[in-house]
Amino acid sequence: DFIELGNPNSGDFSNGVNKNKEDYGEGCLFVNILDVFREFTINPKKLKRVKVSEEEIKQYGLKKGDLILDRSSNILETVGYPVYFNGANESVVFSGFTFRFRPNPKIWDSKFLTFQLMSYSIRKLIISIATKSANSNVNQKSYKKIIIPCPSLHEQQKIVSILSNVDNLIETTDQVITHSK
Repeated sequence: DFIELGNPNSGDFSNGVNKNKEDYGEGCLFVNILDVFREFTINPKKLKRVKVSEEEIKQYGLKKGDLILDRSSNILETVGYPVYFNGANESVVFSGFTFRFRPNPKIWDSKFLTFQLMSYSIRKLIISIATKSANSNVNQKSYKKIIIPCPSLHEQQKIVSILSNVDNLIETTDQVITHSK
């Protein structure tokens, strides 16, 4: 089966919070556009902080399983790139230069969807729908039109397990190579 991300059963999209320069440096953990490209999963220890109200935390707060997507980039190949949120010990909000997709857990394994959105074919599609100027942009309306293969949750979890094992093997091999130099 295939499902369009904009299908109401698929999940919900939301834009991030925009703040003034003086609001940064303390407060709530904050996923910025640069945090999207670091790793598969957002690492709360690497996040900066921003002052936000309780209402903004409610509106822009992340939950385990959320995906953050790069909305705007000066590098075409990174526009629309996903990162998975695995939770944190405190509140985390996300930047207005990104948007959040909160997958329906009855339809999607969030890690599976992240792998899908990183795949060559889907990346190629996202790049093709991006608007190109000084920065490349992809909006929610365009992103919602993306159609993703959607096997059963059980199959998604099996695929995630296999891909995670391969990623771990690559990471271990890279560490061995680095330490042997």
